[in-house]
Amino acid sequence: MLLALFALLLFQLVGEAAARGFGLPIPGPVSGFVLLAAALAASRRLRRNVEPAATGLLQHLLLLFVLAATGVIQQWGLLRAAALPSTTVAGPSMK
Repeated sequence: MLLALFALLLFQLVGEAAARGFGLPIPGPVSGFVLLAAALAASRRLRRNVEPAATGLLQHLLLLFVLAATGVIQQWGLLRAAALPSTTVAGPSMK
């Protein structure tokens, strides 16, 4: 399980390095995920080794949203005040 988590993090690191190194317009974890998907499609052994760790992470995915929800609740006043200005496309000066 530890090697599977290492493999998942390694693909994220490689994706981040590729995105920064090549100046890609997509986030590093997204490019790492694409590389991981290609590697999983190509290697049945890697798929078999990574599957238990990925399943365990997916079972507890809701816990990863606790931090984001806490931040939204803490900054609710700021978010409410900035909601209208951030949704307008053209302001009064753009006539």
